[in-house]
Amino acid sequence: AHTKELFNQSAIREETSILLDEKIMQSFHIYMQKRVLLMAIESLVSRKNITSKHIESCLELFSLQVGKEIHLPYELIVRRDYKGIMLMKATQKVAYCIDLQEGIQYINEAQCEVEIRRVDKERISQNNENIYTKYIDYGKIKSGLQMRTRNASDFIRLPGGSKKLKKLFTDDKISRAIRDTLPLIVDGNEVVWIIGNRLNANYYITDDTKEILEIQ
Repeated sequence: AHTKELFNQSAIREETSILLDEKIMQSFHIYMQKRVLLMAIESLVSRKNITSKHIESCLELFSLQVGKEIHLPYELIVRRDYKGIMLMKATQKVAYCIDLQEGIQYINEAQCEVEIRRVDKERISQNNENIYTKYIDYGKIKSGLQMRTRNASDFIRLPGGSKKLKKLFTDDKISRAIRDTLPLIVDGNEVVWIIGNRLNANYYITDDTKEILEIQ
């Protein structure tokens, strides 16, 4: 029961991953750290082929740099994350690329619905924007909007200049576990919007904007 209590204090659970918080874990006795780690492993895979050597290697990750990882039986990956150590099941990367049209579209691969419509400049106030609604300058679109997962050459323009997406993910401390699955709205290799996150400064509405696209 004590192990379960400590596990609940230190673990952040997602569907296919568990993050063990470094600061909380380090406050436990080493014996309890091992017990908590084993409980985390058991909640994702079988413990049958997990040895004490595996457990020690996992705990050593706390002293290594972010991004270091070890592979355990049953395709379990344990990786040093910004906040601690992340345990996750290796999954097939789902790469997709879907052309976006005006109107409502359900994107099965991203499990989300996208609505795109042109709106009058007079009728919008950017105060209406929220984390899942953005307004962009329709005239700035070059090759057409798509929703997809990331490519190596992707970049985004921020108020301070252009940045490679990989660098942005590192700077914004976006976990490696989700980088390949984050849905992006792109215009060629230029990322227009990391959904739920940053918007490309090049597509902001300005006084010169003639037509506005609302993406929800």
